[in-house]
Amino acid sequence: DDARETIEDKITKYADFWGVSRKTMSWIVACESGGNERAVGDHGQSRGLVQINRPAHPNITDEQAFDVDFSLSFLAENLAKGNGRLWTCFRDIL
Repeated sequence: DDARETIEDKITKYADFWGVSRKTMSWIVACESGGNERAVGDHGQSRGLVQINRPAHPNITDEQAFDVDFSLSFLAENLAKGNGRLWTCFRDIL
């Protein structure tokens, strides 16, 4: 049942789909938002589970940024494309 799918389940799904590290995704989620899908940081500029930054990504709506599936897919896709440095927490683990 989709309603029972945990954040870790979703990390596994998107990591496997994009061929990226589950561990890296889990670390970024824990580091950026503490696993809080409603988190707001950077003086209101970063939103959601993976803290999507509004100025850097003006095309991403609040609704999208706060959506767990969108956020995790966005993270996994960017990791797969070599864009992990978008996240401070990714840079911290290098």
